[in-house]
Amino acid sequence: MSSGISAEKELKEILIKTENVGIILRADTLGSLEAIMRLFGAENIKIRKADVGPVSKVDLIEAASIRQQDRYSGAILAFNVTVDPILSQEAEQRNTPIISSDIIYSLFDKFKEWKTQEQLREQQEALAEYVFPAKIRFMRGYAFRSNKPAVFGIGVLIGRIKQGDTLIKEDGTEIGSIKSIQVEKQSKSELKVGEEAAISMDEPTIGRHIFEGEIYYTKVPLKDALALQNKYKSMLTGQELDLLDLIMRLTRK
Repeated sequence: MSSGISAEKELKEILIKTENVGIILRADTLGSLEAIMRLFGAENIKIRKADVGPVSKVDLIEAASIRQQDRYSGAILAFNVTVDPILSQEAEQRNTPIISSDIIYSLFDKFKEWKTQEQLREQQEALAEYVFPAKIRFMRGYAFRSNKPAVFGIGVLIGRIKQGDTLIKEDGTEIGSIKSIQVEKQSKSELKVGEEAAISMDEPTIGRHIFEGEIYYTKVPLKDALALQNKYKSMLTGQELDLLDLIMRLTRK
């Protein structure tokens, strides 16, 4: 009886060490639970709930709710316990990860890897809100329609372009905005360095305003340029940073 009381007390002590926002931890034994919590505590990883036994539907609902508050905490870590396949499928639909392993350090490494990927995904989502510096070429022999809209082939030399980006010439003259991007008759929202596509623009006329072989740049608004230079500088290549400086000089003219 005394050992049962001791185990219950031990579990309660573990559960007291929980946070309002943090990961949900499931393990096969109390010993495993304590070892994992010590490891995660040393890395300042918050734990919302720690318990023994298989992952439950309640865990999933709770983790999904946590993820709405903190995308880096809304995860379930399962050590050496079963995860129902139906629950795994629902977790995918809720975009709530269930990270499993039967090795403690592997579980820790998998969580860190997921968090790194999540941080990268968040940065990419944030970058999507900004106009990116890009240098493109109007490819010779790829003028498909002269105007209303002008449709022509381009290649991205540096950076990336998106639907809605405004293009300027090498002298800073604005030529209009990208109405659509198509690759093999499939619409795309973005085109990256090294890629080619047909774009359409309502404003210019080929042969009057724009010509084959010309180089164009995206027109980057000042607020976007400052955010990219200060907050997301590490996400840009050296070429892209140099191009951003050039574009800002052109637009100031």
